[in-house]
Amino acid sequence: MKVLEFEVAHEAFETGKQELADIIKSWIWGHEPEWLERLNFEDDHIFTEPSLFYFFRTLTLGKPAAMTLAQILWGYHDDANRPARIEAISDADGLIYLPQVGYIHTHLPGLQSFDLQWVDEKTIEINGKAHPVQGLRCSQDGNFLLLDYKPGIYTEKAIQFLEPIADSTQAAEPQLELVLKLLAHKMPDFYAAVKASTREYGIFNSTNFESFTALHHFGSAFLNLAGQKQSEVFFLDDVAHQSGHVMYYTLTHNFAKFLKPNRYTLLRDFSNVTHDDRSVYGAFHGLFTYTTILHTLHKSIQERWFDDPALEQEALARLGFYFGKFELDLSYQGDSRVLTDEGWRYYDMFYAGFGRLKREYQHLVRSLDYSNQDYNFNFDKFQKANQLQLA
Repeated sequence: MKVLEFEVAHEAFETGKQELADIIKSWIWGHEPEWLERLNFEDDHIFTEPSLFYFFRTLTLGKPAAMTLAQILWGYHDDANRPARIEAISDADGLIYLPQVGYIHTHLPGLQSFDLQWVDEKTIEINGKAHPVQGLRCSQDGNFLLLDYKPGIYTEKAIQFLEPIADSTQAAEPQLELVLKLLAHKMPDFYAAVKASTREYGIFNSTNFESFTALHHFGSAFLNLAGQKQSEVFFLDDVAHQSGHVMYYTLTHNFAKFLKPNRYTLLRDFSNVTHDDRSVYGAFHGLFTYTTILHTLHKSIQERWFDDPALEQEALARLGFYFGKFELDLSYQGDSRVLTDEGWRYYDMFYAGFGRLKREYQHLVRSLDYSNQDYNFNFDKFQKANQLQLA
């Protein structure tokens, strides 16, 4: 895969996933080893289930589990070997999620434990009452799961929702589907890397939090509609951003290979930028996600992916929005106290890619006004601040 001047072999993604799966296997072995006898030990798809990463995160922190291990792994059994009964925990809305299987609406207050008894492939019994199993929602020919429930990580981050998750997902699904198809057709090499690392998208609508991913929910990309009617260009940007994080976790989860300090060390300890609260690892991630975002926006502009002039304008505006951020991060992180030799190798590719795009676009974006923008780019605000330039 090559994005701008950053290049890595596709085998690196498979190696990274295998290493992460091995970590999960070792955690299961230390917690409930009998599960390893019930499942196909060689199938790393099982052991990169995103809910497993979050389960062991909460276990390590001594926090209440958002799902039981039986609930997470039940759908990965062969039908003949599935336990007839399991304990499961509902989400904040009273929905029980069974990976690989579907959802059960309890119609009861959330975050409760339930005893589930399997009746048939479409029915679960809870306290003697039958409940139908709602099927999973997928995108792009089944390559990506679209989450219709609230994972525990939403509660951890205290996200306030403007509408039900199912409504956000249903509204966003056509545009997300279109963007994934564009990537598959126009950037097959990049799309293959996205598909190799991102397993699921969680769509939510909130104004108190940002889109995000997390290594302790590896494989998930959470896209926030942010209270706006978002365009296809937003989804192109955010898929490249959040799936970019998942891709980079796959490549760099062994952070000591790239960074000299502990991953949680604050970057400002080296840059002396006192308002910067990011860790060195978080900032290092930013260099990659700026690269994936700018690469996809650049391709969409150069190849005229969008017929609507407003969408082309938004793609260019978003590209310019990231220029200053990327350039500052490059200046903060080019430091031998932070980067190992391998870290410098990655950094040099990021630096070269930014330099190439800056030479190509600087004359188009240098006069654009981004002074009214927040962390998340808002095209309506951009248009108001740039009426003369866009006239």
